[in-house]
Amino acid sequence: MRNTTRRLRRFVLTGLGLLPLLGSGCATLRPSPFGAGAVPEAALRAAAQSAQHPKSASDLAQAGWLALYHASDVATAEGRFERALALDPSEAWAHFGLAEIARSRVRIRVAAAHYLDLLERAPAHPLAELTARRLASLLGSEASPETLERIAAVRQAPGVAAPARPVLAAALARLLELKGRFQEARALRESSGGPPRMVVAGPFSRYRALDAERL
Repeated sequence: MRNTTRRLRRFVLTGLGLLPLLGSGCATLRPSPFGAGAVPEAALRAAAQSAQHPKSASDLAQAGWLALYHASDVATAEGRFERALALDPSEAWAHFGLAEIARSRVRIRVAAAHYLDLLERAPAHPLAELTARRLASLLGSEASPETLERIAAVRQAPGVAAPARPVLAAALARLLELKGRFQEARALRESSGGPPRMVVAGPFSRYRALDAERL
């Protein structure tokens, strides 16, 4: 349990204390306006109140991320993410949080299920690109035909944000290559082009901890 908490703490401090700017294959980081761990007390109180009397799934998801970010409280965060999904099964940050917790516990199938659910239920969300990358690196050659079909369907869905399409194509191409389907992967890469540079907006925009518009 201690190792799990340490891994999640490292992820949260990196993901929420710093802003990832995702490029074609690497990430550069810019400091959060608050710095690592410096979440305003007002935000923490608001999160606790939101968890007790949630007005929306988004409030619960933000409260869950604050539990991880401020206290590395995995159990509380997990409960808040699950409650958020009970209110709104398409809440992207709740799916992403549960996927990251499962990934840290090496529960590959559970993590993959949440990544896929996020892509299917919220394909236009800013997390779609990062989720596709996570899913591709997580599954590798173990990706089932059903998983490949689901990723392909998400990429072609009309609701997918345009910047996410080439990233989903790249993730699908990588999985095809790992399964030895090189011609299909090559054709997919040639037709989709390279992934664009983008900024992932964080769940704390109202608290300006990860406000892309201010950076």
